[in-house]
Amino acid sequence: MRYIAILTLLIFSLPSISQPVNGGQSNWWYFGSGASLNFNGLVPNVVNNGQLYSLASPQTISDKNGNLLFYANGNRIYDSSHNLMQNGYLLNLQSYASACQSQYTLVVPKPCDENIYYYFYCDLISLSQTTSRFDLYYAIVDMSANGGLGTVTQKNILLRQDVRATLDATLHSNNRDYWLVTKDEYTDEYWNYLITDTGLVTTPVVCHAGLPRPIFWNPEAGQLRFSPDGNTLANANYNGTYPNQYNTIELLDFNRSSGQLVPRLEFMIDTAWYSNNWLTFPTIEFSQTGNYLYAGSIGAISLVQFDLSLPTNAQISNSGVLITQLSGTVNPPGIYLQRGPDGKIYAPYNSYALNVINDPDSAGLACNFGAGQLYIGVDVNTGLPGFINTSLVNRSITHNDSCAQNVTTLSLVDTAFVDSTLWTFGDGTSTTTAYQLPMNHQYAAGTYNLMVEVFTGCNIDTVYDTLTIYPEPLAHLGNDTILCEAELLQLTFNDSSFNYLWSTGDTTMGIQILHPDTYTLQVSNVCGIATDTIVVDSLIPALVHLPNDTLLCTGDTLLLDATVEQGSYLWQDNSTDSIFYVTTAGTYTVAANNFCGNSADTITVTYTHAPTINLGADTVLCVGDTIILNATDTLSSYLWYNGDTTALDTITTSGNYWAISTNLCGADTDSIAVHYLQPATAQLGNDTVICLGYTLWLSDTTELGSYQWNTNATTDSIAITTAGTYSLTVTNVCNSVADTMIVATDTIPTINLGNDTLICLGDSVLLDGTFSRSTYQWNTGATDSTITITQEGTYTVTTTNLCGTATDSLYLDVDSILLPNLGNDTILCAGDQLTLSPQIPQAETYQWNVGGLADSLLVLSEAMYSVTVSNVCGSFSDSVMIYYDNTPVTNLGPDSTYCLTTLLTLDATWSRANYLWNTGATDSAIVADTTGQYWVEVTNLCGYDDDTVRIHYVVPIDFELGNDTILCPGTTLQLSAPAHQATYQWNTGSTDSTITVTQAGQYTVTAHNLCGSFTDAILVKYDSIPTAILPNDTTVCAGIKVSIGYTTDNATTIHWSNDETTATNQTLNDSGSYVLSLTNHCGTTQDTITLSYQPYPEVNLGSDTIVCEEPITLYNQSTLDSNSTYSYAWSDGSEKAQLTINLGDEYSLTVTDDLGCSDADVILIEDCGITFFIPNAFSPNGDGLNEIFLPQGSGFDKYHMAIFNRWGEEIFSTTDPTTVWDGTYHGERVDQGVYSYRIWVEAEGYASRHFIGTVTLVR
Repeated sequence: MRYIAILTLLIFSLPSISQPVNGGQSNWWYFGSGASLNFNGLVPNVVNNGQLYSLASPQTISDKNGNLLFYANGNRIYDSSHNLMQNGYLLNLQSYASACQSQYTLVVPKPCDENIYYYFYCDLISLSQTTSRFDLYYAIVDMSANGGLGTVTQKNILLRQDVRATLDATLHSNNRDYWLVTKDEYTDEYWNYLITDTGLVTTPVVCHAGLPRPIFWNPEAGQLRFSPDGNTLANANYNGTYPNQYNTIELLDFNRSSGQLVPRLEFMIDTAWYSNNWLTFPTIEFSQTGNYLYAGSIGAISLVQFDLSLPTNAQISNSGVLITQLSGTVNPPGIYLQRGPDGKIYAPYNSYALNVINDPDSAGLACNFGAGQLYIGVDVNTGLPGFINTSLVNRSITHNDSCAQNVTTLSLVDTAFVDSTLWTFGDGTSTTTAYQLPMNHQYAAGTYNLMVEVFTGCNIDTVYDTLTIYPEPLAHLGNDTILCEAELLQLTFNDSSFNYLWSTGDTTMGIQILHPDTYTLQVSNVCGIATDTIVVDSLIPALVHLPNDTLLCTGDTLLLDATVEQGSYLWQDNSTDSIFYVTTAGTYTVAANNFCGNSADTITVTYTHAPTINLGADTVLCVGDTIILNATDTLSSYLWYNGDTTALDTITTSGNYWAISTNLCGADTDSIAVHYLQPATAQLGNDTVICLGYTLWLSDTTELGSYQWNTNATTDSIAITTAGTYSLTVTNVCNSVADTMIVATDTIPTINLGNDTLICLGDSVLLDGTFSRSTYQWNTGATDSTITITQEGTYTVTTTNLCGTATDSLYLDVDSILLPNLGNDTILCAGDQLTLSPQIPQAETYQWNVGGLADSLLVLSEAMYSVTVSNVCGSFSDSVMIYYDNTPVTNLGPDSTYCLTTLLTLDATWSRANYLWNTGATDSAIVADTTGQYWVEVTNLCGYDDDTVRIHYVVPIDFELGNDTILCPGTTLQLSAPAHQATYQWNTGSTDSTITVTQAGQYTVTAHNLCGSFTDAILVKYDSIPTAILPNDTTVCAGIKVSIGYTTDNATTIHWSNDETTATNQTLNDSGSYVLSLTNHCGTTQDTITLSYQPYPEVNLGSDTIVCEEPITLYNQSTLDSNSTYSYAWSDGSEKAQLTINLGDEYSLTVTDDLGCSDADVILIEDCGITFFIPNAFSPNGDGLNEIFLPQGSGFDKYHMAIFNRWGEEIFSTTDPTTVWDGTYHGERVDQGVYSYRIWVEAEGYASRHFIGTVTLVR
């Protein structure tokens, strides 16, 4: 077996690796009765190693790497070793913790300090038996103390009284400081505390927003929750008796710069979603993107989703979808919703499990709520640890495309709180952006290790990821090919990262092709689909099968056909045709060859003649003798009279004997008569008496004997009339014998019964045999001289006396109804005769329809024959149909050649015949559908005939000269028109099957064979190598783009050395040499152009200034190239190198070199009517020195100054030139740094002046 393999190598690719990345501060959870989860893996791991007991609002904090720092329940803080932290016992809040249903504790890190944390907590203060309030406290934890286990450095510090026990925090707009938000217990006041790197600002920003609380509300339940970006605050309001003021959710816009809250939306909770429990919907949580808000209830656990991405408040209010409503065993169950670092939202389900919202950012039921999905195994109670939104930021890298041919867009899952990013792309490049996300980068196929440093305030998060850029799919199956018999074709690809779909239905990387067909492959991945097709044809090996060795008759011809597909041939006489005609005996050999192999075969042909036999002359033999008859002849078969098939036959009895000798060439027959004699016997009988007047004949029956009587007679018998002794000697070829008889005379009886007679049934006849001195014996047994008879039959009487015996007989026919029978209808062969007889011997008369009165009729022709017979009883008839037929004559026609499109029908029809063809068919006619010899045997009642014919088919012409083509100078093309037994006529005059093309033109060939004519044509063109001609080398001004081009009509590939463009025009913008390559199938030519850039002359008139009493001279302060000449053009029309002025105005200078490259500058000259001084730094640090920023000036009557921070936010403005900036914003000190200013002044009669610059604030 030949094994063909095509291996196509595709671009290798690897799968990308990407995992969520967050700060790690929320990766440990401690809650319930010793329950704990670890989110540092891909899924939360149940650990349950904590010491905490908390019904609600536990807190856990970890470092940015996910290492546990501490956890707390409101009155105790535990370190990472699960021991009470040093100084970690706070207020006795345990009794409250068992009942509180809100987020009343919170951990907030100190800005720019990795070791200091604020822990805020509320305490329930009983004022009387019926009244109480909540006070807000905080503690400070230093994790650098106690060997890294931390210590509580300050605790139980009262921050605010009469608060609602709900807390949350988010980053300041500077992404460094934090806002802590809580609410007044009864009013609409929000208290927003700023936490900076210098500490907690205890004076809050007070906002009046939202609805006041009713007097019967529950201050120990509910929740404030910031959106992931910190710009929205959600407030869960519930219960109470004040109409329309409970079971609502408020959305407020939060200004992270000023700390102000503005109400945006308030919507009611559908009463169908809760069970009228007094704690109905106390908990809320945002999805990771902030597009969805979830609200949870207790009692009958209800979970509702609202779509915040809708464009109007009305749509948001009406977007609520009930996700689930089920009951649990926690009292109350399902109180708290908390988003995890994995983006899922968790809530207690029963005493030992948590509900999970698996896809919070999917709408409606697609959020995939799992009731009790996460089994904890210990009592989880009602609260989960709360985290500020910055602890849940997911900094995972995202990309929108991973295909090499496209630009990849990179970003972060969460872009909230990002100041700037530094990207390292993994391909040797990097870039820094100031919050410009997303960003684009072009990659080649491969795997890249990405790193991005995310700057947030004074914090840096470093995120790593692996990016896989997939190659564009490529499918290449190779050229169309041919398979020989038993061969296979292996098509294999080696890149498992692609998807494969073959036209066979296979999806493997490779297939084995065993059969001819058209095969198509689709290769696909995320980057697209590539398709290729290969046509696989087949060719049968050159297998020659000559007939078996054969015997022919003298004069016969045998056609040997060695035809194979696309073959060549060599016979024993060196002839090269596919066929060979045999006319003489011998051994014939042929070898055939084609693309798939070769073979040979041999046949031996023997010739013979028709047989002749001679059995000899007829002969006579004696009994006991034998004779051997011999019919032997060459290569013959035999058939004797008795069915024997041997060449010899032994004869022992008399008879006529014949034999037939048959061979391939014919048959012969002969016969012989053999007669056997018995030995001679002389038997005259006993001595006897004869009656007087009578003669006694004495005779002998010896066959072929001679006789001698004593009377000298020599005949075989003599007549005796007288008494005497008579003797005889008998001789034949076998022997000689003698006998004697004595004869005496006497008188013998004479009787006469009469003629045979006919009577009708019922009549009688008297028979009389009377003779003197005689006795009688009737055949009926009677012994009387007479008898009376009535029945049909023969009656005999024997009368005996001394002289001898006399006998007489009479036949009595008794007529009855006659039934003539001529037999069944029958078929006779030509020359046959048939005697018809009605077989009615008692008939008196016969009458035939063709004439004749005899009792039989000789039939000589085909006809209907009938006979009428009659007797005394009446007349009766019968008829028969006689047919004549002939021995079959079979003629299949002459041997001949036909076109394969017209199949010949062979017809051997003969009347009333049977057929047997060499194909096995038994019909009278068959279709000869292949080249070969056909014979038929036809048999009927009269004989047998056969015939043989040889049919040869010619294949119709079908060839292609190929597609029109283009040749290069000096190349030739061979055109071939293969056809079966054809003649050819080219338009060049050639009559060969193949010609060689050396010049352009239209070539046409017509091939003709028995099947007809076929014509094909091909157009052959000659092409030349393309010519590349570029302009001369040139020099232009820097930055000028030069467009060059060329024209060509025969280039198939265009390549510029600076890129892969195929454009006929190229725009050049860098100095250097550019090579143009033009290619077609005849070759490649190149041309080069060198581009040089000349720098522009630099013009600098200096800084804007003023002109007072003395004139000033303006000139170009930049140094120009001394090798070039320049021209000058001032705005007033002057063309000198210098310009002297004494008036304020705007002046411009344009300098142009000898190449035409020019530069210009503008200077503003103002009259000295306005003077101004602006300091570049100040230090408002309270030391009394340089505490303010105040520009000084004179000569103006209008003034405006504005100060901006680094984000472009205006933080100070004034129109009073005496008003100073003291380094604060809304009464709070701004950070040390560089700030921008913009100052505008104007004086009557002078142009207004603008001053833009920066001032550095130093603390």
